[in-house]
Amino acid sequence: MARRSVRPVSILLTSCIAASLFTGCDMPWGKKKVQQEAVEAYLGACLEFDYRTAASLVDDKDDAFQDIVLESPQRDICELVMSRAQFEVLKVDNDRALVKLTMPDIDRALKRENIPALELEDLEDIIDDTDKMLEEEFEFDFIKDGKEWLIDPDSTEEFAEFVSEIGLEVASEIGIGSGAKDFFDAYMTFLKEGNIDAAYSMLYGNGYASGGGGFFGADTNVLLAEFYSSVFGSVEYEAEVVSCSGSSVTLEITGTRADIASSVAYVSGNDAEVSVQFLKRMMIFYINVNSYDYGSYDTYSVEDMLYGYMEALIEFYIACIDAADSESFTCEIEMEVDENGNYSFDCDPASEMLGDIDEPEFADGFYEQALDELLASGEITQSQYNDLRYLDIDDLTMF
Repeated sequence: MARRSVRPVSILLTSCIAASLFTGCDMPWGKKKVQQEAVEAYLGACLEFDYRTAASLVDDKDDAFQDIVLESPQRDICELVMSRAQFEVLKVDNDRALVKLTMPDIDRALKRENIPALELEDLEDIIDDTDKMLEEEFEFDFIKDGKEWLIDPDSTEEFAEFVSEIGLEVASEIGIGSGAKDFFDAYMTFLKEGNIDAAYSMLYGNGYASGGGGFFGADTNVLLAEFYSSVFGSVEYEAEVVSCSGSSVTLEITGTRADIASSVAYVSGNDAEVSVQFLKRMMIFYINVNSYDYGSYDTYSVEDMLYGYMEALIEFYIACIDAADSESFTCEIEMEVDENGNYSFDCDPASEMLGDIDEPEFADGFYEQALDELLASGEITQSQYNDLRYLDIDDLTMF
């Protein structure tokens, strides 16, 4: 008799257990298992930023995790940390799961690091090597929807807020060094292309425009573009961050450039064709400036004179650049970073890269040759010849 009475009870008990696993019935051990599996699946999806799967495990798909908006680089930092996180369901009771999340403590791991000088690649190595871990506990409540146990949307808010703050402080500083290098590279690209409007706007702000509205006029800016592209077109360099904080960056620039200083000394002392032609144009400019009627307000004549001066000066230096050998150089470029992450130069990078260039010292005889040729061609009078003959060359060239 006892044997016949046990069989129906065993069958009934087994059926209830099976039903609880598949339909979420209220058998306590079956319900807890389903709820544990649900929260494990939810957290696993969140750690992988699998929004769709995470939302499917929340009632009405109203998951607070879906509302997290992370911009780069915070998202990259958060994903690095989350991918190394582990979780453990400590307890499931009364339709509530207590979960412990263990993950690298990024703030403690970076406590002794110069964060602005780091890149994301450096951060990945630091996170992998750190033994500083952070433990946080979260509670998730469950709601039964038909035959399914789903996570209560309200209980996802605390976890979502926690995730949204991972790497927030670090993100505002990391990569400042690489950003400074990118900013400098953009400036150098503009110089090499002769795009002086774009290069100058990086020095003086977007409101600056040299072309057309510049003091020397648009034609002179064409000459300046040619000059800058000649000077910097052959420059090869590498930029490295030597110091970096949240508000300033110093780059060390090493590379090769035209040895303009040596070439200027050589051309002015040995190349009669280039030097004499330059001196002749400076003499004509000097005469025009001193004979100009400034009461006429003839701005076109002023622009013509200035254009002639700039053209002569730039063509002289381009000739020196063309004749120059290459030399190695090193300089430092200081930059500032504002609270919005915008960069600005705290120096004149072009001048720093060019270095010191002495004034040309023209060989004996070049000045007299230029005077004689101008007089012989009738471009100056004997009186003008006499005035120029005893003029200090510094007054003539205005270097």
